[in-house]
Amino acid sequence: KVVLIARNSDAVSASFTVEHNGVGTGTVTLPVDHKLVATLMQPGMRLQYRYIDHTGASILQMSGIIRADATELSVRTSSVTFTCVSDEAMLRDTLAWPVPTAGLGGQSSEYDTRNGAVDAISYDLAIANLTTRLGRPVVGVPFFPDGSTATILARMQPVLDVIRPALEEANRGIRLYQWNPGDPVPFFLPTLSTPCVLLEMYSCQDRPYVNWTPLLGVESGTAAASGPSVTRVVVGGQGEGTARTFEGYLESTRETDWGPLAWAEKFVDARDADNSPELSQRAAEVIAEGAATTSLDVSAVDGDPWIVGAHYNLGDLVRVTPVTGVTRIDKVRSITVTNDGRDGIRISPRIGDPTPVIDPTAVLIRRLSERDREVRQLQSRR
Repeated sequence: KVVLIARNSDAVSASFTVEHNGVGTGTVTLPVDHKLVATLMQPGMRLQYRYIDHTGASILQMSGIIRADATELSVRTSSVTFTCVSDEAMLRDTLAWPVPTAGLGGQSSEYDTRNGAVDAISYDLAIANLTTRLGRPVVGVPFFPDGSTATILARMQPVLDVIRPALEEANRGIRLYQWNPGDPVPFFLPTLSTPCVLLEMYSCQDRPYVNWTPLLGVESGTAAASGPSVTRVVVGGQGEGTARTFEGYLESTRETDWGPLAWAEKFVDARDADNSPELSQRAAEVIAEGAATTSLDVSAVDGDPWIVGAHYNLGDLVRVTPVTGVTRIDKVRSITVTNDGRDGIRISPRIGDPTPVIDPTAVLIRRLSERDREVRQLQSRR
């Protein structure tokens, strides 16, 4: 079911936000007597948004199912606002089964383990669960894999949670959007003829010349940084009293950068470990968690002077200089397009994200390792 609002002049206002490796949202407000209001209130209705620049090129697009509507009644004018979520919600709301080609009784593997190019294994995992397992009308756009390699483990987590950390690390993105007959046909899908949702991978490009500053395009936001909480680790191995094994590890670059007054030690109890490589791995985990952090969350104004589609796109690496001499690099996390019918079209990119991306695979592996260590410790005390 697809309903297109062909012209914004049909609406009181409209806006949509596309998210890099996330779920976007959109709204459209119509007069209560608009001919499409009753249709849009039916279950399963969808909205499709497009931002078309002055050349006629479709720069940004988003589609998704309407999840809510709200009617505002007034003596002068009454309106209905419809809210939809982007089709990337299917990645968020679909579980990644260990064996997506089998039923629940046939989950013969503990995990769906995939190795290879990050974009390829992410694409395959998404298609295996969205299309192959559930039969959703989602068609993958073929592509040439590019970027770094990784391993992902899936066991009944949302697909997006599984693939997002690897995609972020590899500077890759995934998007889903509505395709209708009459739209441009993807080069590798020349026989496409029926309406569907396309699943497409994209690359995040580095745009070193795109640099927003408080005097050049930055509208609002925050830039923050914190120093390391750990620079060296002492790991306690097996043995009791003076016979116990201790090994020390330090992050020399971190200590050199921050100086001796900022050095921070931490002890790790690893009495269940019986070899030096395992002690080293425990130390590396703690040192990684204690690294210095930076966060950037800035809203900018498109066209002042950087223009979406011409100078940057969703997911691209850009620069923000919050103060003279300090430049932060981060991704364009989202782009919002708004038209309220009065001030014309407004485009607002958001650079950076104050919340870190947590790798669920790494967390899962660490929790399993901790459980195994606890079991070994209990067994050794018998």
